[in-house]
Amino acid sequence: MPSDTQFAAWLIDNLADFVFAELYAHLIGCLAPPGERRIVIRSFVAACCDHITDRLLALVERSKEVRTSNGRELVVIKDAAIKAFMKEHDIRLHTCRGYSPSNIDSQAQAAGRAAGDRATFGRPVSGTVGALRIGRQ
Repeated sequence: MPSDTQFAAWLIDNLADFVFAELYAHLIGCLAPPGERRIVIRSFVAACCDHITDRLLALVERSKEVRTSNGRELVVIKDAAIKAFMKEHDIRLHTCRGYSPSNIDSQAQAAGRAAGDRATFGRPVSGTVGALRIGRQ
């Protein structure tokens, strides 16, 4: 549905803005030489996004407990439609966690995880029917 696509795009844009702002704040105080900044950036962003993903998955698990049968049926229908679309267009998703420990900056990782903790999942509109958003606390 177009509204689902717009909502997903909005969520991705807000996530990217949040991570970029946190990365910018981290790099202001970073004293790494120019040759190591790429490793710092990659470590920070990966840790931040991984932590936000873990938090979102925990929210999904929590919401499964409060779903009604009607709401679940709609999710199953949408899930089947999404899987059919992905198969028809040969779209495959995979995880990109293949970086080696030698290319990781542990301080940047810790800062990224802390930034992931600061992400909030508020609502962009008032009321209980508003959609969740990612932003600063």
